[in-house]
Amino acid sequence: ASRPRQAMARLWPAVAAHRPGLTQALGLMKLTPEQLEALFPYFLAFWVAASLVAAAFFMLNRNAPLKRKTFIALTIGADIVLTAFIWATGAPPAFLALAVGVMAFGAWQAIRFTRFCDKCGANNFPKGQFQARTECKKCNAPLAAS
Repeated sequence: ASRPRQAMARLWPAVAAHRPGLTQALGLMKLTPEQLEALFPYFLAFWVAASLVAAAFFMLNRNAPLKRKTFIALTIGADIVLTAFIWATGAPPAFLALAVGVMAFGAWQAIRFTRFCDKCGANNFPKGQFQARTECKKCNAPLAAS
């Protein structure tokens, strides 16, 4: 067996043993380990390309209101795409619930504590856990809560 299949066998026994998981039980998608193995490089390439485009947008764009709206949409959209991929693997419902909870908490933190400067358009990511910046790191202008 290939390494990805062995890793899947350790992580998600329902997929490796071809037992119906949540996805198959609902009849929405039926991906075999071979299909997942073939799909994974494309998923990874999409994820890397989308990340590079998003990074370029946030680094080069100076429009703070547009950045705020886009940041919220991309954060939620990325979580939905990742959740759908985990779901398509046939992950056990408990693992899926845990993943959704962790991603929802991470999205809430990112949206709540990331600020964009109206004066210079700089990205101001949190200083630490649960600490949003109050001043722009680039121009020292006060930052409003998003």
